[in-house]
Amino acid sequence: MNRAPIQLRSAAVALLAALAAAPLSSAGAQRVSKEPAPPAPDTAWFAVVLNTDTLATESVVRAGGTVSGDLRLLRPRPMAVQYTMFLRSDGGVDSVHTTTVDANVAARGTIVIRPDSAILTMQAPGLTEPQVARIAAPPGALPFINLSAGALDVIFRRARTIGGDAATIPLIAGPQLIPAQIRFVGNDSATVSLGAELRAAVARDGAFLGAVVPAQNVRFVRLAARPASRTAGAPERAAGDPYAAPAGAPYRAENVTIRTPDGATLAGTLTLPRGASAGTPAPVVVTITGSGPQNRDSELTGIGGYAIYRQVADTLGRRGIGVLRLDDRGAGASSALSGSETSETFAGDVRAAVAWLRTRPDVDARRIGLVGHSVGGMIAPMVAAGDTLLRAIALLATQSRPGAELSAHQRQQAIAQDARIPAAARDSMFRVAQAQTDSLVAAGGANAWTRFWWTFDPGPVVRRVRVPVLILHGETDAQVPVAQAEELAAMLRESGNPDVTMRRFPGVNHLFLADPSGHWEGYAALPSKAVPPVILGTIADWFVARLGRGG
Repeated sequence: MNRAPIQLRSAAVALLAALAAAPLSSAGAQRVSKEPAPPAPDTAWFAVVLNTDTLATESVVRAGGTVSGDLRLLRPRPMAVQYTMFLRSDGGVDSVHTTTVDANVAARGTIVIRPDSAILTMQAPGLTEPQVARIAAPPGALPFINLSAGALDVIFRRARTIGGDAATIPLIAGPQLIPAQIRFVGNDSATVSLGAELRAAVARDGAFLGAVVPAQNVRFVRLAARPASRTAGAPERAAGDPYAAPAGAPYRAENVTIRTPDGATLAGTLTLPRGASAGTPAPVVVTITGSGPQNRDSELTGIGGYAIYRQVADTLGRRGIGVLRLDDRGAGASSALSGSETSETFAGDVRAAVAWLRTRPDVDARRIGLVGHSVGGMIAPMVAAGDTLLRAIALLATQSRPGAELSAHQRQQAIAQDARIPAAARDSMFRVAQAQTDSLVAAGGANAWTRFWWTFDPGPVVRRVRVPVLILHGETDAQVPVAQAEELAAMLRESGNPDVTMRRFPGVNHLFLADPSGHWEGYAALPSKAVPPVILGTIADWFVARLGRGG
């Protein structure tokens, strides 16, 4: 699993610090849509400044009926909040999905807004069950994220849609409901009272351009470019379109939309060699992310600069292989999660993506491969076992055992790393916690994804895979033991698969980063978040040998 399986000691604090801080205080063939292409994503960057001290930075992307933000809080302590709001046609919000990392503790939150209430859900590895709260909320309530320019943008635009010079909008801040009074002053200014008055510069449609909170000397400043935070080794993103091909790259990038059989929308980016055409179709690899909603680059909140699939796409693109990478449901510009999804759902999304690729004349339908990381590596065989046209799959840091066994391993790792737990108490603590979780899942108390993962045994599916398989694993991986990679290779070979390659990398963790410890609590502090070239080269060499080049 990509999300750090941490034993949460302050998960509620981590989530509520972001959502409820005191206001302003600190698979038939699928086709791409034939409708006109949507406008390019509207991207903006902001800094929140107190006197001359930067409190936070944020990137905000408005695209495809969503507003997504990556908020990095710097003071009084580092914390990261990544969120996606799914908008209604009237500017309201149907739901918001957040991932919050505070002191290396990761938590996910969801707010689903109904006409008379809001349902707040928090879940994180280490919690025995999701924490759910329902609060009464009148129609038109909006989520509020403290110090977030993206949240303010949604609020002011909604107020403009309501009309008039003033509007009252109830804001959901964690379990609290705050009435916000918005007043417009002409076409370019507005105020909002949230305990302290915020004076904003806005566009005619209410778009947020910047603000000042005079009582606190806090300013929201719109920046001309993304704050410098790129990690060496990851290909530079182009200004404007964050998924455009780097300058001078021998491949082109196309943002695409794919419809699934159940009506979901998957947004993504297809990179193809510049020479790919109907006469010279290119091979393509589809990427599959791990657990939890992730964007197409597989970026992880709190681990700035990590973008394994952006690196994979760039590496393969320079070797003549196309890559289709997609935002998961619940992330980026793809459809929202319903709560009923399992790994079978996401396998269906991959099948829809492969079917869509086979309709393109510039893609070679018989040279398509898959690469899955963590749980994505569990999904890849689910697709390949039933698709004889696939040419090759790569499994990165993939489990060979059911989730219940892997969860037990991760819980043991978490207890062993906690110096506050006496050694004599660790075994009994583990047994009690594991029994509670087993009972919860058996009673149907966990969500649908967890229930599926808990009992699903990858072995029978893996043994049905006949296409060439590459298995890569880091030897310091504390989330999925490297022995499980050996088990996967043995399963495939014993079942008669003639082309199985397995590679272990010393000093490499679950994210394929150089890491002598490998424990998830140290991910954020690693000096480099770039996947080493030897790993990227191994992936590229293997796929070139099985798929060839294109363009």
